[in-house]
Amino acid sequence: MADDQIKETANAAGKRKTRKDAPNVAKAVARAMWSAQWREENPDGNAETRRAAWKDVRNAEIRKARKFVRLLERSGIRLSMTDNTRGAKNKT
Repeated sequence: MADDQIKETANAAGKRKTRKDAPNVAKAVARAMWSAQWREENPDGNAETRRAAWKDVRNAEIRKARKFVRLLERSGIRLSMTDNTRGAKNKT
């Protein structure tokens, strides 16, 4: 991983390295996991009800995903965002 993708943050124990894209990874993981569960529970749901339901649970789901991503990183597994995401145009 390139050094420009890592930043140092201060905490009570001293300095620790975190990745700049970690918040985005947590948001993407939260949305993906929640969306799969929501679609399973609401097969007849539409986009409007899905957006409203996500708005209600977003903060709690992102909090859980941050913990999940942190646990993975402590275990040696790093998730990262690629350039080929939904918002980016495909450059192939």
